[in-house]
Parts: sequence; C-alpha cells; structure tokens
Amino acid sequence: KIPELHRSETETSDDDQEKLNQTWEAATDGSLKNGELGIGIYLRSTLDGHEKRIAAGIEARITEISSYRAELAAVTVMISRLEIYDDIHWVMDNQAAYDIIVEMLTGKIFSGRDLVNMECRSLIMGIQRQIKRHRGKMTVKWIRSHREDKDTKDDTLREQRNMLAVADALADQGRSQEDNFPEFPMTMTTGNLHYLTKKINR
Repeated sequence: KIPELHRSETETSDDDQEKLNQTWEAATDGSLKNGELGIGIYLRSTLDGHEKRIAAGIEARITEISSYRAELAAVTVMISRLEIYDDIHWVMDNQAAYDIIVEMLTGKIFSGRDLVNMECRSLIMGIQRQIKRHRGKMTVKWIRSHREDKDTKDDTLREQRNMLAVADALADQGRSQEDNFPEFPMTMTTGNLHYLTKKINR
C-alpha cells in the first residue's frame, strides 16, 4: 500500500495550510520491457529526510504501450501524493515527457484542439489540471539517465543521479507487480478524464 502524506483532521485556513507545507526532492521514472510498463517515484522531505518510494505496474492497450506513457503516469501519481501547498523539485530522464511538463509549468495551456493528435492526451489533460490546482512551487530538471556511476564534482548532480537511479529501480520493480496500481485520489474536477485502478486509458 502506498502511504499517504499526513492530512490534518481539522479544517485550516489557506494561510495556516500554507505554513504546514513541506518541500520535497524527487525523481520519477517509467520503465518499458517486454510489453510491460512500470513506474517508480522517489520522494524525500527536505524537512526531516523522510522518504517515500512508490513502485507500480500499469496496464495499457497494446497500441498505447510506451515509455512516454509510463513517464507521464509517474508524474501524475507523484503530484497526487502531494498536499496542495507542498513544494516539489524533481528530476526525470525522459526528454519528451520533460519537454511537455516544462511547457505546462511555464503557463502553456493545451486546448482540446491541441490534444487531438497528441499521444497520452488524457494523461496530459490530467497533469495540466493538477498543476493548475496545485499552489506549491514546482520545478523539474532533466538529467541524463544511468549516469549515477560517473564521476562529477557537482554534489547536487551526483545526488540527483542517485535519486533517479532509485526511481529507475522502483520502475523496474513495478513492472513485475500485479494488482497494485493505486487508484488515483483525484478530488479536483477531471472532466471526462477517467482513471481506473491499474489502467490508464488513452
């Protein structure tokens, strides 16, 4: 079972809630092998070092199996595990997924017309809504994958590579798991976007 972040049982104002936010460093990764998809997410609190590791498998139609889909699925699961005011700074290694996430984080709004011919349009719509709803800071950085063993004098880069290596291992683990893809705890309006347990359509 994927642990939930702590939620207050009492009502709080926006100002009070903002004071309760956490900052997370994270890495997301998707894995594709032998027609199986997996996602891996590594989260670490900058406040106390608390870690969260998520590994899950994804089912998709045979025509929709791609590492790009897995990468986007990892992002949407990660965001869904945050409190609304949490700050998140994460790294990923899929260039195509990174490019479209950056567009959304910098204000690009994809309309229905934009999405018609785009792969994974429902996932993109969902992430777009999540980003719009979220009130904490979000930043993403692309780094080259499988470089954790390469020497670098940059301590931050070395740590980011190590985090990505953990997410990569989790994604590989997720591919082999069954009946474990979490239901998305979506409370925001998602229009005609449907998330099903273990299955992401279109």
